[in-house]
Amino acid sequence: MKENKNKNNIELKEIKQIEGSNLSIATNKFLEILAISGEISVKDIGLLSKKYKDINVHVVPSLAKKGYIRKIEKAIVIKQANVSYDVNRRKERDVAKKSYILTEKGKEALLQQNYNLFGYPIEYVAPMFHGESDVSCRNSNQEVASSLVLCELLNINALYSNHPHIYNEIDFDLKHNLIDNVSEDWINFVSEVPVAYSMRVFKNTDIYDDHIKGIQAKMFICANHSIFLVYIMDNKSMENRGNTIESRNEKAKKNNLLYQGLTGGILPHNYACIENGAYFGNALFVIDNINQVSNIFDLKRKSRTIYDSYHRKKEVASRRNIQSIVNNLFTNSFLIIKNDKHLQEHFKMLLYDFSTKKLINSIFFDENEITVIESFYRQYCATNGYYKGITKYAVNTKKYDVASVVPVDDFTIDGKAIYYLWELDIVKLHKSIYENAPNGKIFCCFEDQEEIIKKVIDCYRVVENSKFNINIRSIPRELVLEML
Repeated sequence: MKENKNKNNIELKEIKQIEGSNLSIATNKFLEILAISGEISVKDIGLLSKKYKDINVHVVPSLAKKGYIRKIEKAIVIKQANVSYDVNRRKERDVAKKSYILTEKGKEALLQQNYNLFGYPIEYVAPMFHGESDVSCRNSNQEVASSLVLCELLNINALYSNHPHIYNEIDFDLKHNLIDNVSEDWINFVSEVPVAYSMRVFKNTDIYDDHIKGIQAKMFICANHSIFLVYIMDNKSMENRGNTIESRNEKAKKNNLLYQGLTGGILPHNYACIENGAYFGNALFVIDNINQVSNIFDLKRKSRTIYDSYHRKKEVASRRNIQSIVNNLFTNSFLIIKNDKHLQEHFKMLLYDFSTKKLINSIFFDENEITVIESFYRQYCATNGYYKGITKYAVNTKKYDVASVVPVDDFTIDGKAIYYLWELDIVKLHKSIYENAPNGKIFCCFEDQEEIIKKVIDCYRVVENSKFNINIRSIPRELVLEML
């Protein structure tokens, strides 16, 4: 335990409540998230208060009043970036949301009061605050906080205080006599419940430099013997013009991380990353609310104007998140909405095995509504240009099976294409909307997802070649839960 060398005894009385009290729990959770991330947005505080109702009403005002935390205002920075030559410059607008940070007084108080809990996050993980105008750093820190808030809403152990420790955490535990040794049980440990780790757990380690540094995923969740990379998309709006996923580097980094990093003995879990043809790894793309679906399906992102060496104007297609997600070739790329009242249920259903998911799909139609006539499938493939040897949705069909790229699941007896979209797989949604179906399409989802599907479809109305002709068939989520 670290000695208290400060003559002035600083205490956070809010933590010293009756053990197990709601106020004490809420305060500890909030401060742990803030200590790990360095900065949490006001929006995420609001989402966190859905679970811990005392945070907005009591915790934040009290901590701010006493100077333990400080509010940072929204910042807007206009940047000029080089395109290819010095004369080819574009302006990019980056925005950082209103937020709170720990003050030096707050850090000192936490270290004095509970070094075992806050020593590691504050001294080993938390970044320095470089001022409100450093929007890039602020956005990164807010995304870390957002991923931790997501885990709290999902009841996933992601904080230093309650998940199985790995790597730097164990090193800290040993140095501060919190554990005597690392037992062999740790190596073979498999959690019965989902656990999660911020990428910052690996800070200042070889694996961080080799596999993690520069990756845009802020966290990984270990659940059901699978690993899910977590991408926070609420900052990657069209308002933040330069803040997008760079597919060229991200694909290589995520594959390297999953192949050699996380599954190479680093985790105390037997979590496998199974290849599925050209596809590899799972990902969660997270937004705050339904109105932010355009952050992901950002086809309306405007082109940018550049000038060549002769000062001739030229329109260049803007970077797009949806195209980058497609190019990254995830096995699954699920959309997660943090303020969704069905958030926990949705995540649990994503973890179902293949046979259970197939059973859910079977509920949408009676057997006599579905056909096995092969001609409908061949017609669909011909209409959308599927043939051996092309590159389709970033997949080289010379190397991989064409069928692995086709998104359609079934056909009705009158030839309508059926897509089961209740998982909200982003790439599958993209393909299903973008492609043509001569006899029409049927999108299958739960009743509470209809608005989400419609919002996503609206993002594609700018695409001239897309033939919508979409009908939505929905069933109550409760029907599925009762059946299972």
